[in-house]
Formats: sequence, structure tokens, C-alpha cells
Amino acid sequence: MPIDQRKATDIFDDVYTLAYWMTKSLEETHELFRKTYQKAGSDAAEIDVFKAFREAYFEMYEINESSRVEAASPIDQALFILRRQDADRKFSVLLSDTCGIRYRTIAKITGNPLSMIRLWLSNGRKWLLNSMIMIFSMINLDQNTKESLLLLPI
Repeated sequence: MPIDQRKATDIFDDVYTLAYWMTKSLEETHELFRKTYQKAGSDAAEIDVFKAFREAYFEMYEINESSRVEAASPIDQALFILRRQDADRKFSVLLSDTCGIRYRTIAKITGNPLSMIRLWLSNGRKWLLNSMIMIFSMINLDQNTKESLLLLPI
């Protein structure tokens, strides 16, 4: 079935995978999955499900617009913007690489310009790889194990 014709029930696996990669916790994955489908409904189009996912994620981690208003100081405002951009960058990379969503569709889902999505995807993949390398360097693994882990798809 073409990607643009899929419905909410056709993408359960994609949404669950996204939720896990975004939260890194099974408990939070279940909660985010539940909230996403509660917001979107079972008859929603694919793009609406991903928009609901993004909204639910922002609500769970308090990076929605109501949190922005509560951040009074300029430093709090800047931290809010950075947290939101970081979440959108990670979300964009996962949408592209795990779900096969096109750049234009990701721009529609996140509400960001296409040029920003392209930049995030380029930099986001590098950032994820560098963060994995940093984590592996902190873990006391032998060199062969580290090299084999780096070959895993992101």
C-alpha cells in the first residue's frame, strides 16, 4: 500500500518503533503509543497519526507551547527551544530512516521548512552516530565489540 494511503491501523509497528527510539523505555513507549492513538483515532490518516505522536511526545516531556509560556526567564525560553528542536531533529531522522517518510511529508508533520528538515537529517544522523561513539567509548568494551556495534543500523 502506498505510504500516503496508509491509515492509523496500518502503521502500528512504525509508531511503536518510533515511540521506543524516542523514549528508550518500554513503560514510556506504551504510554506514548496509547496517547498517540487516543489523540489520532483508529481511522486517522498516516500524517495525522504522526502529528498526534509529536504532540503527545511534547506533552509527555513538557515541551509543548503551554510549557513555553511558563518558562519565564530568557535562559528557560532558550532551553525550551533547544529541547524542542532536539526532539524534532531526532523525530525527523527516525521518520525518515525507520518509517521511510519523505522529507516534504516530514516538513508537514513537524511544521518546519523543508530546508530545515534537510539540515536536521544531515546533521541528525551525524549527531546520533557521534553520540553512539561517545557512549561506546565510556563503556568498557573490547575493540571488536565496539566495531561490530558501530556497524548496526541507526
